[in-house]
Amino acid sequence: MRDPDADAPEEVTWAGRFIVAKKRGRWEYVSRARNIRAAVILPLDEGHVILVEQYRVPLGKQSLELPAGLIGDDESDAGEPVLGAARRELEEETGYCAENWENLGEFYSSPGMVSESFSLLKATGLTKVGAGGGTGHENIAVHRVKLADLESFIAECRARGVGIDVRLLMLLGSSILAGCAMDRAGELLAALPDGVPANRSSAKAALLIAERVVALPRGEAPPVIGINGAQGSGKSTLAKLAAQALREFHGLSPALLSLDDFYLGKAARQELAHKAHPLCATRGVPGTHDVPLMVRTFDALATASAGIRTALPAFDKLADDRLPEARWPIFAGRPDAILFEGWCVGLDAGDVPPWAGPINALEAEKDPRGEWFAWSLKALREEYPAIWNRIAYLVSIELPDLASVIASRLAQEDGLQSDGGHKRMDRAEVTRFVEHYERYTRALWAAMPARADLLFRRDTDFTFTHLAG
Repeated sequence: MRDPDADAPEEVTWAGRFIVAKKRGRWEYVSRARNIRAAVILPLDEGHVILVEQYRVPLGKQSLELPAGLIGDDESDAGEPVLGAARRELEEETGYCAENWENLGEFYSSPGMVSESFSLLKATGLTKVGAGGGTGHENIAVHRVKLADLESFIAECRARGVGIDVRLLMLLGSSILAGCAMDRAGELLAALPDGVPANRSSAKAALLIAERVVALPRGEAPPVIGINGAQGSGKSTLAKLAAQALREFHGLSPALLSLDDFYLGKAARQELAHKAHPLCATRGVPGTHDVPLMVRTFDALATASAGIRTALPAFDKLADDRLPEARWPIFAGRPDAILFEGWCVGLDAGDVPPWAGPINALEAEKDPRGEWFAWSLKALREEYPAIWNRIAYLVSIELPDLASVIASRLAQEDGLQSDGGHKRMDRAEVTRFVEHYERYTRALWAAMPARADLLFRRDTDFTFTHLAG
């Protein structure tokens, strides 16, 4: 509804160099002089945000803010472009330059009393080129804050009397809704079967995945969500949590598949070891999966009607062999989504650097000329796109380093339930096992930040940090 004062004449009651006080009907408000606008920058740097702190006279105290500045505040800069002002202010205030810029739109900070608008620009690909601190007497302090720690950092600033810029609300959105989100995380954990090694951090990550799945466009076939990460990254747990969240909170029926359940059986790998290369006997790398079985399973799920029951392959890791089909779990009907987790899901052959010699002890001893690697890479290039091309949304989990992979995989091994007839791997065996995957794992870590739709980092304490997407 249009305000009755909208057509009243505008009166200027006071004017300064930068601010103009105005009145229109019963409304009193403030505008910027000379149509000056503001550029506000959201600088994101590898899971961190760059903030500035400076003294603000109107508040009478320090203020924690996003970097920002006026566009065309100098009369000689009339007509200055938004991006030009944003670049200048980011470097002057923080000492950073950005390779990538995205204009997120125009916003109003207090529309009931201020007519000023600001353009919000996201800056990524940051490089530190100076000390920052502003110009002249600004005396700006620069803070590089981990996004996962932002809530506590703001609380610390507030406790020492610092004012908080309202625009930081965009970074605190998930925390402000924590009452709902945290309750859901607790509900999700409570609904899990015993023995699933989940925590509140992984539950919150899974809730985000579920929200993204629900937002995907629907077609005739259920969307396929790929979830990748190195051994022990928590991808299997995250996939189980996301599937549970889709059932519990969104009323959907997802199918959960694991790349590991499509390993070739022991006899088939022994045959490959004889025909192609001895290292083919060890499950894991591309070429040791039954891709035709994957295709048949995905097709069966995508075309299933309400009365159809689809058997989902299962692999016994302690026995190192596929379970008999009579013991495979059954999915009834057509799923609303297919969650497909696996260590190399979505990795393209083009992501893997060409052979330039062995990179670990296993390759130096068993594959010094790269013949096994060439065989595996050929399989990745020719066979796996039949599955990868079905992925509608890709989630990736980073780990800090290969030592974390080994430690996590060893913990997984300790958690396997042995029937007494199969031996768990010790540290030396796990290290040797991980070396089979190392080349591809490093390629995955390098490729996923640019291609994954949703990227997490899992720290050594099993905390999940949302990095991008």
